[in-house]
Amino acid sequence: MRVEKYNLLGGISPARSRSAVAVVVVDPQNDFCHVDGVVFKRAEKPQRILDATKWIHSMLTVARRHGVPCFITQSFFDDKYKLPALIKRHRRLGYRQKVCNESTWGARIEAIDIRPSDFIITKHTADAFLYTCLEPLLWKCGVERLLLCGFLTEICVLETGRSAIQRGFEVIVPREGTAGLSGTCSDVALNELAALQATILSGQALLGDWLGHDIDRQLPLPLFAEIVL
Repeated sequence: MRVEKYNLLGGISPARSRSAVAVVVVDPQNDFCHVDGVVFKRAEKPQRILDATKWIHSMLTVARRHGVPCFITQSFFDDKYKLPALIKRHRRLGYRQKVCNESTWGARIEAIDIRPSDFIITKHTADAFLYTCLEPLLWKCGVERLLLCGFLTEICVLETGRSAIQRGFEVIVPREGTAGLSGTCSDVALNELAALQATILSGQALLGDWLGHDIDRQLPLPLFAEIVL
């Protein structure tokens, strides 16, 4: 279900959708996740992106099985969506290649399966909460905790996680579910989120917990035994 800014909550049943936890997958688009993607080609260790994509696919399968709502962001970074100052800055820095331009192959989501029950959130900045319907939609669904993953760790995942914490959500980030241009950049971003009181944990511990327990959507996500900071 693509949820645009102006048809914010139409067609969403609170009784069906309420859940204390939700999955937020940031920008699993071809430019980030595919071997021919513009950003993927610049990654220091591209295999980490492929591994993270595979882990996200497994996690979404388990989450949907338990009825956990899944929110997937899709970025369009065309110049028409940018402030003039940002365009000038990118030109000054020598940015030439276009990333995730609307209606291009690079902007498509093909690395993971999209289901009719998923919420697709269009965004135009690194922060998935800025100028989008994500926050009111999460509140509408009764969400308190976000399982945050996606790309890139040091840019969109970091900005979205920071913004979620500022808005009062509890943020949980599985290490295996995110990747960046380099391991160092990813680690710095995760450490920053941890300093803001996000929970950084082993993705295998998370999937093991979900696979081994029945999750009541009305209850908070169970605590995890293995926490990796």
